[in-house]
Amino acid sequence: MIATTNIVITDQLFPIIYKSSLRQYSTNDKVFDAIVCDLSGDIIIVAFNEEAGRSDNIMTLKKNITIQSGDVRMVNQKFNSSQSIYEIRLIPSSIINSYKSASFNPVIKIKQHQIINIYNLFHGSHVDVQGTIVYDDETTANISQSTGQSHTRRPIKIKDDTGSMNVTIWNEKVNSKKTIFLSTPFLSF
Repeated sequence: MIATTNIVITDQLFPIIYKSSLRQYSTNDKVFDAIVCDLSGDIIIVAFNEEAGRSDNIMTLKKNITIQSGDVRMVNQKFNSSQSIYEIRLIPSSIINSYKSASFNPVIKIKQHQIINIYNLFHGSHVDVQGTIVYDDETTANISQSTGQSHTRRPIKIKDDTGSMNVTIWNEKVNSKKTIFLSTPFLSF
C-alpha cells in the first residue's frame, strides 16, 4: 500500500487478517486495532473511543470490508505489529461496510521470514515462517492461580536453513488446523 502522511483514503477494499479485542485504557477511553491487507502489503487500522465503539462489531476477522474516509499517518513504532510504516486512523466521518462478492476474493500476501531474521523484528510483530519441526512436546494445561482460568500450551521447535526457534502455541490455537499443520514434520504458519 502506497500512502503518504496526512491524506484521506476512499473506497479501499481490504480483508481483515487480525483484529484485537476492544480494550479500555485510561479512565473512559477505549481502543481496538486491526490489520488489513491487499496484494501490496498490510496496514494497521486504529480506532479510538466513539469510532472504536461504532466500528468494533463491523470489523471481524476474515471479513472483507471497504473503508471510506480514514486518516493515514505514520505508525507509532512502539505499538506497531505489522510491516507497514503507516496506519489508518478511523475518524468520525469514516464509513466501514462489509463487502461480499462471488467474483472477488482477495489474496493475502505472505511475507515469509527466515528464522535468523525473526530476532530483528519488533516484539509483537506478525510473521510467516516455514520450517521443519524438530521438537514437538505434548499439550499441557495449567490453571492460573490469580484468575482461575485454564491455559493450554504446546511447545514446538522449528528450523529452516538459517536457524531454529522455539514456538509456543496457546489455548484454542493448539488444535486449530488452520493455524498450524502438524500431520507431517513440515510446518507452515
